[in-house]
Amino acid sequence: MSNYSAKYNTPAKLNNFNLSSDEVEELGKKIVLLKVIPEYISFKNECAETVSYVSSIEFIDLGADFKSKIENAKVSFREIRDSIMDGANGESSAQKVSSVLAEIKDKYISIYFDEHKKKRLDIDDAKRRGKLQESLAVSNLRKLRTIEILSSAKLTVIEQDLSELKVCYELTPTELKTSPVCPHCRYNLGDKTKNIFGQLDNIENRIDDLVIEWTNTLLNTISDPIVLSQKEYLSAQQIKVIDEFVESKALPQRVDDFFVKSINALLKGFEPVVIKTEDLIQKLDELGPCDIGTFKNKIEDIVNVYIKGKDTSKLRIVVKRNESEE
Repeated sequence: MSNYSAKYNTPAKLNNFNLSSDEVEELGKKIVLLKVIPEYISFKNECAETVSYVSSIEFIDLGADFKSKIENAKVSFREIRDSIMDGANGESSAQKVSSVLAEIKDKYISIYFDEHKKKRLDIDDAKRRGKLQESLAVSNLRKLRTIEILSSAKLTVIEQDLSELKVCYELTPTELKTSPVCPHCRYNLGDKTKNIFGQLDNIENRIDDLVIEWTNTLLNTISDPIVLSQKEYLSAQQIKVIDEFVESKALPQRVDDFFVKSINALLKGFEPVVIKTEDLIQKLDELGPCDIGTFKNKIEDIVNVYIKGKDTSKLRIVVKRNESEE
């Protein structure tokens, strides 16, 4: 435009003006457009942030009502934006758009915040989860899971369910005004996460039920006369632990490794290897004088004869007097 003002800035120079009326009309349109462009820039700068926010949540499935509100807001946005071409002020148009979209944004924030509370543990529930994970009941179950007859699948699921309960109690609605997702845990509305309401109560009940179930399973198994007959091959302390369990019908307050090993030992199914004292003494007499190494090897040879072809992990050697010696 400055070229034209310099080229035709006097009456004499206008004699050389050679544009047609159509060209002048087209030039006028461009002059109008040049005046509109700054308004569009102002419009964009003023409402870009809100428009971007709403665009980022446009395709989240929040129900038919919310989708309808989005569509109506888009129609209003286009009408307000296009009105700038008809002379509307860019800044005031941006304010109108922001006002329309603010309703959508506020609705989204309300929905998101409510859902976030349903999917995340607050500080009190987080502490309760921690206590459950470190509870004596869970500790006892973890010890017991190494006993073969107890299926650890239920305990594994309980532990997994506890670990999947996520904690986030810092989010505020104000923070959601600048970001459509929680800046602390990044929860997305489309996440396939269970509502946490009642989950801790449910898990606590399942822990208690599993303690009862495993206690009954062990009692029913080791109370079998055939199984109990294996006690004679255990140590005195192991027998004591098992007798106390059977009599009380309750697990020790704190299940330890010794209790678990005692149960496993009882359930192993021992096979007695009876060595009569007369036979043993006869074989020892046959050794004659020998050094320590030879004596040990001969003893091992004697034992190997008795246990040949048997599963040594399930054997218990019993030295028994002949009836005539008793």
